[in-house]
Amino acid sequence: MINMNYSRTVSGNVIKSKLSDFVLRYLSKRGKIYFSDRGGHRMAVYANDWIGNSVNVHGVYERENLEDIIFLMKNIFTTTKEFSAIDVGANIGNHSLFFAKFFKKVYSFEPNPHTFRLLEFNSDFAGNILPFNFGLSDYSGEVDLYENNLNFGSSSIYGHTESSVKIKLKPLDSFLADVNDVRLIKIDVEGMELSVLKGAKGVIERNKPLIAFEQHPDDFIDNGETNSIQFLRSLGYEIFWNDIDTEKSFPPFNFFRKIKRLIFGYQGKRIMRCDTTVPKKFHSMLYAVHRKSA
Repeated sequence: MINMNYSRTVSGNVIKSKLSDFVLRYLSKRGKIYFSDRGGHRMAVYANDWIGNSVNVHGVYERENLEDIIFLMKNIFTTTKEFSAIDVGANIGNHSLFFAKFFKKVYSFEPNPHTFRLLEFNSDFAGNILPFNFGLSDYSGEVDLYENNLNFGSSSIYGHTESSVKIKLKPLDSFLADVNDVRLIKIDVEGMELSVLKGAKGVIERNKPLIAFEQHPDDFIDNGETNSIQFLRSLGYEIFWNDIDTEKSFPPFNFFRKIKRLIFGYQGKRIMRCDTTVPKKFHSMLYAVHRKSA
């Protein structure tokens, strides 16, 4: 006879347990709303990853940037439905799934084989996303990609971590040499923006798309520009960035304002700015618009 006598001691924290239950109920309730907001698009994410956590909490990662892109697209081009978008550094497909609702086709490039598995899986939910398991640059070759296991989106070929994978790189011009229907290129490649742009020069000059790209403070040089910004300016582009109207939207705190915001929320203004010099700071997204497209 099998002896089923078994016991073990467990411990817990009442406050943490109740808080966890509340978070689960909250996420389940919000999930129904977010699923509807995405037009029924489902998306698998990595647990304990920054982007995955953001999707669970907010429904979509970098929602404000994505909506800014669509706002600009609608003001620059009459339509996007008959055209294509290119997602460089697609990660698990968060941006690609969003773009798929507005474009005929989305070319998604993700070199990390680990995140590419989810990109490929998530792409099936849209039907018009073409995922490719290599990165873009201005040369063809292989390099080491150093992974950030708590934020796969910040993995980079620069720096060193204990976890790394070999990835393939190709110039966009060698892969989509004849494409003539590109209206958007989004680039998030952790310091490789200039290499991607140089390798896509032919596509850019031929299509004059809106280009959305990330820039870090370390990317800026002495004259207040970055090499990527200067390259795009040389191709006839103007650079736009988002600013927050802190004076009007976020007045100085006092106790009653703080309580009012806590209960009723607040409204802020996202202002699109354009000047000869881009402020030196972290830009989760800058927007390059060709003068002939504006």
